[in-house]
Amino acid sequence: AIQPHGVLIAVDEPSWTVAQISANADERLGITPESAVGQPVERVLGREQTRRLRNAVATQRTLICPPVCLLTTPPA
Repeated sequence: AIQPHGVLIAVDEPSWTVAQISANADERLGITPESAVGQPVERVLGREQTRRLRNAVATQRTLICPPVCLLTTPPA
């Protein structure tokens, strides 16, 4: 189960689009899961959070990546 204070997002790394997103995305990010899937990550998380995510992915290349903590506020 996804913790109520977070959102799980699966990202297609080559295209940086949302592959899957948890059902509570609407509550936490202001976007329905149906409308988020297939969208650029930046459209869902905003520019700064996407930059942080890209940096984390680039620097934490392991077999099982640790979770990345980002702010859960809707993009402006």
